[in-house]
Amino acid sequence: MKKILLFMMVVAGLTAQAAISTFSMSNNQNKFTITRSDTTTREVVFYRTVSMSALATVHFTPASGALEFAVGESKKTVTIEELDITTAPLFCRFQMSDLRYYRFEVIDIGGFRLAYQDKFIDYGNHYRTYGWYISNHIEDLVYIQQLDGDANYASSIQSAMPYRTYYDRVCGQTYIDLIEVDDDSRYETPFTISTDYVFDNMNPDGLAEYHASIGNKLYATIFFEASEIDDGYQYIQILADNETTYDGIDSGDNVNTPSTSIYKACFEVNNRIVDYPRKNCHMFFPHRYDYKSQSAGNQPSTHTEFPMSTTRLHAQKFKNNTYRAENTGALVLDPTVKTLTVRFDAGGSGPDLWMLLNMNARLALCDEVHPQFKTFAVPYERYHRGNPITIVVVYSEIVKSENTMLNTNWGNFTGATNDYANTITFHGTISDDAEIGSQLTIYSLTGTVKDMAGNDASRVRDKTIGGCVLYQSENYPITYDFNYGVPTAANPYSYNYDTATFTLNNPTSSRPGYVFAGWTGSNGNTPQTTVTINKGSHGDLHFVANWVLVDYVVNLPTNLEHGTVTSDKATAHMGEDVTLTVTPENGYGIASVTVINGHLPVAVTAGENGIYTFEMPAADVNVGVEFEAIHILGDLNGDGAVDVTDVNILINLVLENITTAEVMGNPDLDGNNTIDIGDVNAIINIILTDN
Repeated sequence: MKKILLFMMVVAGLTAQAAISTFSMSNNQNKFTITRSDTTTREVVFYRTVSMSALATVHFTPASGALEFAVGESKKTVTIEELDITTAPLFCRFQMSDLRYYRFEVIDIGGFRLAYQDKFIDYGNHYRTYGWYISNHIEDLVYIQQLDGDANYASSIQSAMPYRTYYDRVCGQTYIDLIEVDDDSRYETPFTISTDYVFDNMNPDGLAEYHASIGNKLYATIFFEASEIDDGYQYIQILADNETTYDGIDSGDNVNTPSTSIYKACFEVNNRIVDYPRKNCHMFFPHRYDYKSQSAGNQPSTHTEFPMSTTRLHAQKFKNNTYRAENTGALVLDPTVKTLTVRFDAGGSGPDLWMLLNMNARLALCDEVHPQFKTFAVPYERYHRGNPITIVVVYSEIVKSENTMLNTNWGNFTGATNDYANTITFHGTISDDAEIGSQLTIYSLTGTVKDMAGNDASRVRDKTIGGCVLYQSENYPITYDFNYGVPTAANPYSYNYDTATFTLNNPTSSRPGYVFAGWTGSNGNTPQTTVTINKGSHGDLHFVANWVLVDYVVNLPTNLEHGTVTSDKATAHMGEDVTLTVTPENGYGIASVTVINGHLPVAVTAGENGIYTFEMPAADVNVGVEFEAIHILGDLNGDGAVDVTDVNILINLVLENITTAEVMGNPDLDGNNTIDIGDVNAIINIILTDN
């Protein structure tokens, strides 16, 4: 068993690397701060802005570039210019939220994202639409119902319609008064209303123009109850953005084509007093001539029963086709009209006197136009397989999207649920199957995309985005620090996203006693002897070879007789001193101490009191010890046995004061360098213990 001591080299003086740090990001308003984790190297990364509900060149100025971090530098700051909402095109100006947002990304040379942050631009609720759409068909609001086959009709102003997601306004006042007009100069103007009711009370700048630009229509119906006191023809004029100037008086039941007003009609109440209130019995203008159809433009003079059987509409005319009556009896207006004014006069001779009750106007904003696809918003950068990509689909008006998917030749990308903006944002990763050199082509957009009135958006099919080309994957460098190691086989010094999976070859040591402990670096701080780079990896790589000094085993003999041996180390690395302590039993001495490396002896140095030392070789060693009985040293007469004769010899030596070991057998048996009675006692003990 080997005990490993890790030895790691401090890496210094590397050449310039790109994107070996980890990156984080923060922002203060439109200032983005990019922070890296490692400041020991020079690094180059790249940044770019990405459109989302905020569009480049519309809500912010697009930006891209390189960030070069010097050694010791940890932070860089980039400022993005955010644009005033009043400079945005009308179709991009309004949506349900106060916020528009874009993304700031930091990427490496191969287009892979290192960090990003979404930034919201708060334009305030002045540029919200608030959902003042109503319906995708005006028939939801106003209709005429034929009561019988005798041309009797009832008009219905749908004030009691069930709740829907649209919004409309009934604007007006309770008005009870006698109206006296004549065919010379007398007229009445009882009613002027503001179309701001249809929009937000704050009346956001450009909101009406926004609805006009996307093809929405403003509908108006003037309705009231009336009774006639004096016989005669009455005339109604409806004017747009004009409260002071009127068309001239008509005579009889004629209606001249309006020039100042946008609509004129001649009617009478048939010389009968109408009891009111009468449920669902209203006079309303403009009017269609029959229940089933109503052509646009000027209408011929014709005698037709009015919705109330006691009244008659003689003729109605419109200024031009722009102002027309839809088949439900509503006047079509441009949403930018600010006021509607109603004027009454008379035809014929003499004054006309009649009574007016409950005059109101129904104003409704109606969207019959399907949202149209306008463009794609994609940052035109270099794209590679495996790169993150954001594609924004831009529509002519705000839409709501659910469960959307963008199917392309680069892969399928999921759309974020969009709660009424004019964009849908799709995120994804470019497929590994995408063809190098191909342009991004949108095959289809699936899911639900509707405007606020429920109209389906036009579908996106087979659209190629110019400038979005898929490039060959970028190569990333791989650097190595072998740390006194010697490569056994070549390792690659670069790779890319498409490179097949490979495993690093391990080096060998150029220093005796060291073995390879594993790679650290891009694979982490724990040494690994097997490092595999999988296909689909990306980013610069750096690996450091780690080495260890091996501790070899000191094997001591087992089952020793007549003594013991111990070592101050169970293991030791090459060149380390090992100390052995050899202790014989009483009556025994140390005959030999050996250390063997395989079959080779290791030099052993003997010290005092049974201490022996040696230097550890680069291998396990086996220690050998032999003991010998010290009573053989007492055989003074050389007969091979210790007996009474040897005692007599030793006694004579003592008596003769012999103090040196000059006789056979070294009679200094007690080891005190003197031949004395102690040696006599020692030899007697040997005899008593049967040698």
